[in-house]
Amino acid sequence: MVNVVYVASRAKQPDVAWYEEPDIQRAVLVQLAGREVWVNAENYASPRPRVVRSPVELLSLIPRNRASSVYGSVESFRDPALLGAERLETLRSGWDFVLDIDSSQGIEEAKHCTEAILRLLVSYDIRSARVKFSGRRGFHIMIDGEAFDCFRTKAEFIQAYPTVPLQVARFIIAALKPSDRKGVEIDTAIYTPRRLIRVAYSLHHKTGLVSLPIEPSAISQFDPENVKPVENMDIDWKWLEAKAKPMEASTLLNHVAKWLQRTKPRLGVKILSHSPTRAPHRAARNPPCIEALLKEGFSKRLIGHRNAVLFAVLSGIRRLNFTITPTQLEELNARSEMPLPERELQYQIKYQLSRLRPYLFRCELMQDAGLCPPQRCPIVNFVKGAPSPPALSDDQDLRRSAIVAFV
Repeated sequence: MVNVVYVASRAKQPDVAWYEEPDIQRAVLVQLAGREVWVNAENYASPRPRVVRSPVELLSLIPRNRASSVYGSVESFRDPALLGAERLETLRSGWDFVLDIDSSQGIEEAKHCTEAILRLLVSYDIRSARVKFSGRRGFHIMIDGEAFDCFRTKAEFIQAYPTVPLQVARFIIAALKPSDRKGVEIDTAIYTPRRLIRVAYSLHHKTGLVSLPIEPSAISQFDPENVKPVENMDIDWKWLEAKAKPMEASTLLNHVAKWLQRTKPRLGVKILSHSPTRAPHRAARNPPCIEALLKEGFSKRLIGHRNAVLFAVLSGIRRLNFTITPTQLEELNARSEMPLPERELQYQIKYQLSRLRPYLFRCELMQDAGLCPPQRCPIVNFVKGAPSPPALSDDQDLRRSAIVAFV
């Protein structure tokens, strides 16, 4: 039980006492295991990356005299402290499925949408979805990543992030009735590398309210006034320890795969579904210009060409299936001598990957940047030289092959 009195309606009051309570600390820490941690408050943001393994480490990140939110990453990592120093793909150990539902019109619209999504998930045999109040004007629906581990190997499941959860989120949004989505925003941008979500029993740094777990059956009666930090608040340990059944989302993934196949011309995606077909074609290597960029990064020499190079690389990913990924681009930018602004990089990635028809790859952009002399890399020959992927053998275990979608 929590034995602290805190006036939540005044968000600027000191809130460190809330996080000093042992039960609150335990509830927060259990959600941060293997996650990147970030604390946000008015005019304050903790450094990244950070790892929290003890109450002392948690309290060291929380400023006094400011209402603070504690966030944990959607992805889990074998060592979050190495983020930025090592390639993200080599550190990721898992991921969860999260829907962030927000309404600027009022909490009632968010309630209605949340209940509609939960009914939809149940219709696809998913019963482990958990719900919590975001702390302001919406809700978070969370499903343990184990439910989506329907792949042949654990490595395939890990590599499916962020594409598979993003496509699942898009499917769910498309499946909702317009009346269920009215006045509501569902944030699909959460499926980008190192995205964070406020953990349960954290305070919201603007409202001072608790991000509180809610039983699905109690959503319609939910009142934000009841989630002010008060003395003797009970911790829902069952909610915190809930786990999904292995392959619980297999039915949902099957329907997502079929939906993507029907909408492929509109969405510009390639699918590998349960059927024993060939995998989507991917180049066996990057062309010399991409390899040169991976070595050099965005250096001073590329000033004036950085945006054009980024445009060309993203076009090559879409058009020619270069093996460089958007995640690698983000990591390359972070460790570059003259990195692009993070907002600009994220905008270009989101814009290009969501286009109906990808732009043509333009060699001259890489040539103008001095990354690819034309005599070294005739791009047509490069693409022709990429070997075709092997066909799946009939005796392979396809039971755990859900979908791998390449956008």
